[in-house]
Amino acid sequence: MASPFTPTHPVAKDGHRYQRPSRVELERPRLRRKPDRRAQPRVSPADIAVRAYELYEQRGRDDGHDLDDWLRAEQELRRAVNAA
Repeated sequence: MASPFTPTHPVAKDGHRYQRPSRVELERPRLRRKPDRRAQPRVSPADIAVRAYELYEQRGRDDGHDLDDWLRAEQELRRAVNAA
């Protein structure tokens, strides 16, 4: 319980009451919108798989590089789509 000498409302050091921030001040800052990915042409996982398999065959079917092949295929195809 507050003592009788403690103010029931917040008081600044200069003796003035604090004012409640306005609703605008309480809102979170708006972030920049991300580009709409639906408007961009997409590369299908099937296309990536085909290109990754081509890379696998070009390397002489050496196992253990499946993720590298997938990422390289995805990068190549996205560059080709964005350049077109």
